[in-house]
Amino acid sequence: MLKLLNTSLVFRSATLVLCIALLTGAIFSGITYFVLVEKERTEHRLHTNELLSTVEDTVKIACFLNDKNLAAEVVRGLLKSHFINRVIIKNEHAILAQAGGEKIGIDELVQGSIVRQISSPFNSQEIVCQIALDLDPQVIQSNAAERSKFIVYILLMQAMLVALAVVLIVLHLITRPIKDISDHLHHLSAELGAKLQLPSGHGSDEIGRLVDDVNALLNRLVLILDNERNLRIQREIDEKKYRAIFENAETGIFVVDKFGRLHSYNLSFMRLLGVEPLTPYRVEMLQYYLGGAASRCCELIDLSLKENRGVNEDLFVSFLDEKDSKWLSLVLNPIDEVMLQGLLGDVSDRKRSEESAKKIALSLQNAKIAADRANQTKSDFLANMSHEIRTPLNAILGFSALLRDTTLDAQQKDFVAAINTGGDALLSQINDLLDFSKIEAGKLELELLDFDLRRTIEESLDLVMSKAVEKKLEMVLLIDPNVPWRMNGDSSRLRQILLNLLNNAIKFSSKGPILIRVNTMLISSNQYRLHIDVVDKGIGISPAVQAQLFKPFAQADASTTRRFGGTGLGLSICRRLAEAMGGQIDVSSKEGEGSIFWFEIILSKANQIHPPFVLPAELIGQSVLLLAELPENCELLSVQLQALGFVVKAFTSGDAFLQVLQQRQDICLVFLDAQLVEQDDFQLLTVVRSTPLYAELPLILLSGGIGLLGRAEQARDRGFNALLNKPIRTAQLFECLQVAFSLQVKKEEIPSLPAIGMQYFVEKPYVLLAEDNLLNQKIALLMLERIGCRVDVVDDGKAAVQAVEKNTYDLVLMDCQMPNMDGFDATRTIRALSSDKCNVIILALTANAFKEDIQRCLDSGMNDFLSKPISIEVLQAELLKWISTTR
Repeated sequence: MLKLLNTSLVFRSATLVLCIALLTGAIFSGITYFVLVEKERTEHRLHTNELLSTVEDTVKIACFLNDKNLAAEVVRGLLKSHFINRVIIKNEHAILAQAGGEKIGIDELVQGSIVRQISSPFNSQEIVCQIALDLDPQVIQSNAAERSKFIVYILLMQAMLVALAVVLIVLHLITRPIKDISDHLHHLSAELGAKLQLPSGHGSDEIGRLVDDVNALLNRLVLILDNERNLRIQREIDEKKYRAIFENAETGIFVVDKFGRLHSYNLSFMRLLGVEPLTPYRVEMLQYYLGGAASRCCELIDLSLKENRGVNEDLFVSFLDEKDSKWLSLVLNPIDEVMLQGLLGDVSDRKRSEESAKKIALSLQNAKIAADRANQTKSDFLANMSHEIRTPLNAILGFSALLRDTTLDAQQKDFVAAINTGGDALLSQINDLLDFSKIEAGKLELELLDFDLRRTIEESLDLVMSKAVEKKLEMVLLIDPNVPWRMNGDSSRLRQILLNLLNNAIKFSSKGPILIRVNTMLISSNQYRLHIDVVDKGIGISPAVQAQLFKPFAQADASTTRRFGGTGLGLSICRRLAEAMGGQIDVSSKEGEGSIFWFEIILSKANQIHPPFVLPAELIGQSVLLLAELPENCELLSVQLQALGFVVKAFTSGDAFLQVLQQRQDICLVFLDAQLVEQDDFQLLTVVRSTPLYAELPLILLSGGIGLLGRAEQARDRGFNALLNKPIRTAQLFECLQVAFSLQVKKEEIPSLPAIGMQYFVEKPYVLLAEDNLLNQKIALLMLERIGCRVDVVDDGKAAVQAVEKNTYDLVLMDCQMPNMDGFDATRTIRALSSDKCNVIILALTANAFKEDIQRCLDSGMNDFLSKPISIEVLQAELLKWISTTR
């Protein structure tokens, strides 16, 4: 019973509340007692002061008269009060009266609870004596204790009542609901959804939250129990499955110890090795069933246990009957220091597949070797074709270069220039063919040199202009004035991309114009991004075809090939070249509306990027009128003239042009489009010339094509000062301005080779030319003589060796492919001669242009390499490079 009371929440709560109530009552009782004591003391002091006031006059008289008897009467009267226990009356000379308590001497201070100074009855300022009274503390305390008893009883009763009330409240609000919860928990079933009932009146208080938390906990416990039960059931199912898998797996599964004793294995293991089922009375050894691989199996067991890691190896298990031999894959993983778990599988089929794969790989390797040989054959064919084409091309370019330096009229110079341009174009096509071969082999190389950007672009237009004229297509070149004049990069690759896009634009267009826009953007301190658009109004390209356009051998469709021809390699090469130069190429097109092909490449700043031509100061700010049929031509020429410093007014209508011309008097130059002039049978020209103010005005005719016989003569006969062919080229524009104004336009000098034919040597260099082709002999001989050399000519390698042995040459030009002895063997033979002959300078002279050909020449002992066709400028530069000018 006592234990139950000690553990009962009600009893413990009641005890705690009672103790707190008693402690509180005791504290309040003590406080009440001390308050009452102080109150009694205060009341007695007030009463004492009243008594003193009553006897004060009598004491004054007694003290004034020094009447001790009277003073003693007063003292006795005061002591009759039960709360006064001592009274003393004293002046400065003697104690007049004292009673109660201890006696004091005259010299001792008068001390007591109450001390009052008594003045003279005749002079209130004069103190005649003192009266001191001591209050009895026992009387005060006794009175206070008597008065506080009732209060203490009241407080104790209140504490008991509060404790009882608290116990009842706790019993009703806390203990009873908790007991109900406890009783309900004892009878609650352990199933999902079972929950405690919420005691009434406790929906939102702590009891209610406790019930909710207990219900949530019960649900979680039920879920945990269900999960554990499900897991147990699943483990039993998995165990059955694992046992079924273990017994029926295709792979043999076994447990073996370090001695090779088998402790368990499945049916597949038994089938693979022919092992009998385990019995308690027989020991099976793994090594016994592995035939010739038994020793290796023991080594693997030792290795796995020693290094505590898994091992895996394919073993060939051979038996007397070869048909029973097989390849087995053995996997061992240590379980502890003695036992291992193993897997055994038949990999005979895989081994046979690997053997088959090896045979296939060997076959593929042989096929690759054959393909490499075929590729080498193709490269040799390309090299041979390059040689065969370059040899006659050398004659074309060589003789045209020599002819260019002879006395020719303007028309003949145009013919020679056209021959030279066409030969260069053919050479470019040959190089394109070689480039594609290099691109396929991943050996594309870029040549980074300073070049004139405008000239490169304009010359590209010149190469395709004849095709545009044949189709009556006008070409307009718009170069942003901020584009630098000279850049550093591979100009031939730039020209190659642009030519391909221009040829395609002409090929697939039936109406013009074809617009070429050029601009640049500075992307770093020394690099530009060059952007070129080629805009045509041709057949256009569908979006589906655009995605395939830059792939090798891809064209729009089969009808495109039949109608326009082509291999489909051009745009693919352009894409590779643009990417190699740090850029990209793409197209925007709609069927029937034309196309915009554009590309970007990265170029570097050149040493000289300012314009090579500068106008005289007197032409700056002069007014120029321009009449052209196409707005694009107006824009192009206006931009170029404004960049030079002219003030330009452009027109596409003759009436507006004449109206302004007749109103202005400050015109210094007029450009007229040939098409507009010819449309009205030269009436426009007649009106201009008939105006007295402009009778001598310089006129420049804008021609729609090049190579038209008689065009320049007809222009001069009609009164034009100069002829400017379209597309408009910067250099040609300056030449026309020079002619129109009859002045010398200043040019900024661009470093170049010295003029051909000048003598730079004290003595003529002595040169041996080894060349078997008579035409090439003649070209090289004429070039060397034009430069100022003495020349001996031989036609094979043996003759070259003999000539070097006989004579002392300054330089040998050695063709690489010659009869009897080629240039390589001849060079090696010369290098083996005596010291005074073996050091002669030998330059290779060949039509082969592959990098490996260059390396072969250098490896044979040649000093440098010259690729046909050779220009006289390049030949002269090489001679100046290798022969001392102090001769």
